[in-house]
Amino acid sequence: QMCIRDRSTGARKMEIWGLKWSDLDLKTGRIVFRDTKNKDIRGVRLTGPALELLREKKSNLSRIDTQLIFPSKTTEIVL
Repeated sequence: QMCIRDRSTGARKMEIWGLKWSDLDLKTGRIVFRDTKNKDIRGVRLTGPALELLREKKSNLSRIDTQLIFPSKTTEIVL
């Protein structure tokens, strides 16, 4: 799943790992990267399999103790 999103967005690994559900609009497929390497906020649009995987992940959300889309298994990543 992570590989599909990496290739679909052109984002760096830490940009993806730091994404919160509030950074993603599942209706339009728009993602806003707020914590980028060069400190610029940028947005991209997801389509196809990457967007469908995120919609499925949101509908099957098992952790409610974090807003991160990809939380650590043991603790929330603080960026």
